[in-house]
Amino acid sequence: MAVSLDVGMNPTVFHWDTAARSAIGLLPILNGQPRGTAMNVNVPNRPDPRGVRQCTLAPFGIVQTTIAESEESYVRLAVEELPNIPTEDSDAACLAQGSVTMTGVDSVTERHIEVDADQLIGGTVDISAVPGASPLSAGSGTR
Repeated sequence: MAVSLDVGMNPTVFHWDTAARSAIGLLPILNGQPRGTAMNVNVPNRPDPRGVRQCTLAPFGIVQTTIAESEESYVRLAVEELPNIPTEDSDAACLAQGSVTMTGVDSVTERHIEVDADQLIGGTVDISAVPGASPLSAGSGTR
């Protein structure tokens, strides 16, 4: 379960207790799902949300990171709210209406890669296609 508290751009109050109560309340639902199910939860930053809604994911993020300033030795980023209008059943729309949102999402898991062990243990992995790289000896710790 991933839980986010929607605090906006310049919050003065944080209702973490609302987020905690929401997460605890939704745990039994998540525990009743098949193994590997992930749940995305968004909580409005208010003490009294308008209930819990199962929603789709909005096709865009609520904020965007932009480059505010850059020099040779640094880059300063800024966060800006996006002017998009969410679809009616999306998490962004329901959150804006004051509801806690829950959305089931496909989780990212590890996957076994079929490879000959001799290529990895004491063998040579050819990374010559990577610009500026040289072949890596997998077992020696040298580059």
